[in-house]
Amino acid sequence: MAAGGVNLPVTDTLAVQRQLKTGLARPPFLALLADALGRAGRVDEGLAAVDEGLLHAESTMEGGYVAELHRMRGGLL
Repeated sequence: MAAGGVNLPVTDTLAVQRQLKTGLARPPFLALLADALGRAGRVDEGLAAVDEGLLHAESTMEGGYVAELHRMRGGLL
């Protein structure tokens, strides 16, 4: 899927996860999305992806990627 001239196949993965109502390993995919959006100059969308990843990690106790999401937020700001 192209977004702002950037190929973002990770958005397809996130959409499939949403359809299947599963969130397994969602934070790493959201971190990848945030990185790609940031590189495309779409900082607000990247920060929204980070926020979604942090909320998901908190609600599922899937904390293995929380530090990376915080690092990603710092890079976007």
